Amino acid sequence: MSVETLFLAAIVLLAMELVVVSMGSLGFLGFLAFLYGLFTMHESGMDNLYGVSFATIAGLGSSIFIIFSIGGYFAFKAFGKKIETGTEAMMGKLVTVTQWSGKKGKVVFEGEDWRAKSTDTISKGDIVAITAYKNLTLTVKKET
Repeated sequence: MSVETLFLAAIVLLAMELVVVSMGSLGFLGFLAFLYGLFTMHESGMDNLYGVSFATIAGLGSSIFIIFSIGGYFAFKAFGKKIETGTEAMMGKLVTVTQWSGKKGKVVFEGEDWRAKSTDTISKGDIVAITAYKNLTLTVKKET
């Protein structure tokens, strides 16, 4: 395989990594193709490729590897975080009942009043957990 083909494959794989969610595998393969191209270039005695020196190509490859590694680190770090926004973040949170009558009433969640409903027997001042959300109404369950 020629050096040009290896570098072209590396560029295509790295570009695909930016578009396709491959969890870094395309980027890693692109970097391997780039390294193999550098190795082939060095072993064949080429000191430049189309006027670009070996050192410049190696430096560019190292920079790209560092950038992709940092991006990959932060991407994998984000996968482990709990959801902090949206209705999914509300599930299981404890809220205080401010008004209650029968099976429905109002609760306070993060300083805001919400309509709530429950099948449990609840009274004003109780601490309840959010179990569901639908049509701006929370379904709550009494904490035992």
